Formats: sequence, C-alpha cells, structure tokens
Amino acid sequence: MGTVNVTIMQAGASSLRGSVPVYAGSVLSAENITSSATSAASTGATTGPRDIIRIATDTAIYVKFGTAPTAAAGDEIMVFADTVYEHGGHNPGIKVAVIDA
Repeated sequence: MGTVNVTIMQAGASSLRGSVPVYAGSVLSAENITSSATSAASTGATTGPRDIIRIATDTAIYVKFGTAPTAAAGDEIMVFADTVYEHGGHNPGIKVAVIDA
C-alpha cells in the first residue's frame, strides 16, 4: 500500500533541461490516492487534449488510462517506487487507475 500523487496539468510551452522536457502550464487538479494490492484506485478526469498527467509514487504501481479504467497487475505501464512519470496528449474525460505492483 502506498501513496500516489496524481496531478493533471494543462500544458503550455515546453523546453528542454538537458534531455528532459520541462512543461510550463497550470495545475487543473491534484489528488493523493492510496494504492492497494487488491483493488484499483481512480482519479478525476482530464479536461482537454493538451493535458499532462504527472504521477509521483512512493511504491511500485501499475497504471491504466481510460474513461473508466481498472488497473490490474501486469498492465503495460509500470511506475517504479520513488519515481515521477508524465504522460500527455489525452482526450477529455481520461482518468487514471493505479494498483500496487
């Protein structure tokens, strides 16, 4: 069981810091959810096609995106513990679901 912070941001201009993209934009929502090994936790939805979802976690998790997502062990996206993961270009209404890895 871990704490996962999910921030949905509206993308603005981007630049590079070294080889890492840095996005400027406004935060639309931020929430902490508790992951579990037996059930998926879900977030609020994106609002636009340029939204970026930033996930910061203190435990390894599987992540699933969709309009009604349910994360499951073995999903294609795994975020390691103590990592920040960013994903962008979502259509409006996309949510995030997470479950412990």
